[in-house]
Amino acid sequence: MHAKQKPFTVAYGYRGAQFDNTPPTWRRTAEDMVRSSFSGAGEFGINLFPMKKPSGGYSPWPAGRGINWGSSGRATMAILAPGPDGPVATERFEMFREGVELAEALLFVERAIKQKKLSADLQKRANAYLNARGKGFVGSWCGVLYMQSEEDAKLLDLAGEVARELKK
Repeated sequence: MHAKQKPFTVAYGYRGAQFDNTPPTWRRTAEDMVRSSFSGAGEFGINLFPMKKPSGGYSPWPAGRGINWGSSGRATMAILAPGPDGPVATERFEMFREGVELAEALLFVERAIKQKKLSADLQKRANAYLNARGKGFVGSWCGVLYMQSEEDAKLLDLAGEVARELKK
């Protein structure tokens, strides 16, 4: 392993927190992983649909030593839903996908800051915005959780500005 390379770490703690959560919670998962220096979101499945039991009803998939991943049958780990012709996207899937795009924008801006390829003004503004977003994000600042369009537009605008400057 190179000196600067981080060890691979997966956020196993998310496994129990994500089931049937609100779309905004799924949307922030990827950024939570980036901010926590985790390499992934843990063991949830894109298509781990509950299984139909012979006696009726549904049961979550067992894992490991027979432990149910789906919170004792009260939820599902799937972020896709079974459709007539195969899996279909759900709100949770779309929110997770959008969150991954935002996390990629965040990483893009962070890399540009670390490489010091930005003008002094943009470097300062980008650093200030990422620090403010990080503080708000970690503290469950309502702006990040509940005013997503405004806050995410700021991040995406900043990433666009960084991209334009890097092309000069």
